[in-house]
Amino acid sequence: IRRRALLLLLLLLLPSSCCQCLAFGSSIPSRRPLASACSVSLLGAATEPDASNNNDDVVPVDGRPQQIEKPLDLQAQHPFTSPSQTLRKLAQFCDDNAVCLFDIYGDFDSTQDTSYLRKFESEVATAFGKDDAVFMPSGVMAQSIALLIHSKSNESGDESLVREGSPSWRRKPSFACHRTSHLLLHEQNGYSELLNMDAVILPMNTGPCGGTVGGSFGVQPLRSIDVEEAIQAHVMDAAGCDKQSNLSTVIIELPHREIGGKLTPWEEVVQMSDLCREHGVAFHCDGARIFEAAAGYNLTLRQIADPFGSVYVSFYKGLGGLQGAMLLGDNTFCNEGRLWLRRFGGNLYTLLPYAISAWSGFKARGLGEGGGPTFSDKKDKIRRILRALVDDEDISGIVTFDPAVPETNMVHGFIRASLEDCGNATKNVAKRTGVSVLSRVRAISNTEDEFKRGYGCRFEWTIGDANAAIEDDIFLETWKAFAIEFAGNVC
Repeated sequence: IRRRALLLLLLLLLPSSCCQCLAFGSSIPSRRPLASACSVSLLGAATEPDASNNNDDVVPVDGRPQQIEKPLDLQAQHPFTSPSQTLRKLAQFCDDNAVCLFDIYGDFDSTQDTSYLRKFESEVATAFGKDDAVFMPSGVMAQSIALLIHSKSNESGDESLVREGSPSWRRKPSFACHRTSHLLLHEQNGYSELLNMDAVILPMNTGPCGGTVGGSFGVQPLRSIDVEEAIQAHVMDAAGCDKQSNLSTVIIELPHREIGGKLTPWEEVVQMSDLCREHGVAFHCDGARIFEAAAGYNLTLRQIADPFGSVYVSFYKGLGGLQGAMLLGDNTFCNEGRLWLRRFGGNLYTLLPYAISAWSGFKARGLGEGGGPTFSDKKDKIRRILRALVDDEDISGIVTFDPAVPETNMVHGFIRASLEDCGNATKNVAKRTGVSVLSRVRAISNTEDEFKRGYGCRFEWTIGDANAAIEDDIFLETWKAFAIEFAGNVC
């Protein structure tokens, strides 16, 4: 009876938008209309870039939803789980982990002995070697709060920052980030409109690239020389001494999602940390895929978090949670984070459905307690498959991968064909083999650099629990059939 009551409460608490997120190690179908930032499903539906399935395949039969048989999807990283199955698993996780009470408004005044949420936060902080952690509804909110905290701690009362004729105005604080940062490409200039901050784009004298902007093929990750030049330009004066600066934070994404999961050389990450510390600039990690990055570097979670004053962690990507993020740092930083979370309206009456699925994903995949393939296993698999694909002349003639050797369990692909031709080839192969080589592909516009190189569309490919279970030979055979569709007709 208690489990049924908890399941009913979960159903009542979850907003309808939960069907647009990834759930509990699975892909919850998206009902959102196609937007410019979405991928195009080659099987006939629009899907979010991180989604793996859609609800177009669920139709009512005798009043009950029935699943239509779909081709095996080589691009789907998460297995499909229905909303009811997902919520049952959440209820079971609550029972297994003695979660008997809901969190209320973030449980700010509770301890881990009385609050499951504070216990979850403590587990994550300990795993990463930080003092504390704060659960938040979204990564955009988490990173915005991190920027605000660091900018406030770097504020100056120097009157030289006051604009002439406007004594109450001070120069905007700024942060430095790589040109492919999520803050530049996917947040509608929130750092400027909401935070009143400026962005210093690195490398210097470049502009944003990736996402719908394109131009990401062959782009390199953030390097230590980029950070050094930014500090010289914004923090140091002509004599090489620190001056009053509005540059509060350097952000690095590990790995860089928009360039196929590339990683900054680890020794350079450490150099950046030392440089920032020397000049009083906060060093923050955008760790949306930090578990994948740790596997790429062959580091522990503590080791990869060590150079950073603050870290953002996501729970719905590789970990497969419904939603949610955490900010990690010292006690002062996290106490400020809880204050800003309230100001942002992020300490909802209860976060339980999201927090529980995040906790479950963290235990199962982040800590490896679920017994499935590790992120290192997934990295090794995509490397193995790509080696075989690139060695095949037909396949390498139609698709180019970037990076050529995956550095994590992710890679980006560029196809020498139009989106329409790619879709037709995918459907033809799926009809013959029952396997879909691609399900989410984006067209490349004629204004993008990749178009000038002869590419018509691009895709992101991540190995997760679902496609990690598919035999390597099936990838090679299906890609071979896909490439043959273009024989004699490649750009």
